[in-house]
Amino acid sequence: MPSYKRLEVHTKTTDFRAATCLVEEPELPKASANSVVVKNHYVGINATDVNVTDGAYTGSLPPPFGCGLDAVGVVLDVGEGVTDVKVGDAIAYRKLGAFAEYNEVDMAMVVKVPAPTP
Repeated sequence: MPSYKRLEVHTKTTDFRAATCLVEEPELPKASANSVVVKNHYVGINATDVNVTDGAYTGSLPPPFGCGLDAVGVVLDVGEGVTDVKVGDAIAYRKLGAFAEYNEVDMAMVVKVPAPTP
């Protein structure tokens, strides 16, 4: 099973580089019911990400936790009950932890798009 990388907040601060570290996960996520696994092609980077790393948007959530809030990519796997998208479809989504090569995403946060481009 292939591994993948994701960016994780390990300490809360407005210094994004000091707040985050690259983590290698030993295996790809699996799609659970009503979710999909996506291979990210692009992620959205903006000032909101500093509000995540300093705790303004994450409140009492203790580190470590994933960072990044939105991305676009291609569906690799679909969970039970998913009918709106299929493997190979391009999607956009919102999820805390979007800064990752792969992600499991609940379908409530997914929008089908024509192509996995920004």
